Amino acid sequence: WLERAAQRSMRVLEIGTGRGLGSSQCILRGLHQNGEFHTIEIDPGHAEISRRNLRDRRCHVFCGIAADPVVPPREEFPEIQGDAIKRTIYEMDAKRIPEAAVWNPPDSWIGKFIDLLFLDSDFIMAPAEFDRWAPHARAIALDDTVKLKNSRNRSILLRDSEHYSVLTDMPHDRNGWITAFNYSPTPI
Repeated sequence: WLERAAQRSMRVLEIGTGRGLGSSQCILRGLHQNGEFHTIEIDPGHAEISRRNLRDRRCHVFCGIAADPVVPPREEFPEIQGDAIKRTIYEMDAKRIPEAAVWNPPDSWIGKFIDLLFLDSDFIMAPAEFDRWAPHARAIALDDTVKLKNSRNRSILLRDSEHYSVLTDMPHDRNGWITAFNYSPTPI
């Protein structure tokens, strides 16, 4: 799906690059030859690996976050209370989010839409990054929709039929996946 969606895209934003494998490679394979692909990763080590894996003139890897650096209180994530791994991730991100650089779209994107938004960011920032960029995106894809990370954002896409048309919803496919079309995106 990502590769096909990227074929019709001039501006693609991926939040949560990881190491620049998988989804990032799919997007680059499909991206229009004159398209721009901006991908954002909070972990400096992963961002550096991504730069090596995504060597392409159309791709820009940014180390930071894609929304205001506000750390929601731990109480907003009751799911982490009994999960040591999620608690550790929360603590790591809570330390680095306030100091993280915040991505801003390039000047060439101002007044235009994001053709494709792929959100696979850390669970702390996923709600804020969705709220910040989904209104500007024509097509939206979320990964990890049944876990803590994007379950809230999946609910918004399913509930808000005035703005979003869900194309696919696969909650039982590995960790969950959903794609949607935004009826009325607003320019950046």
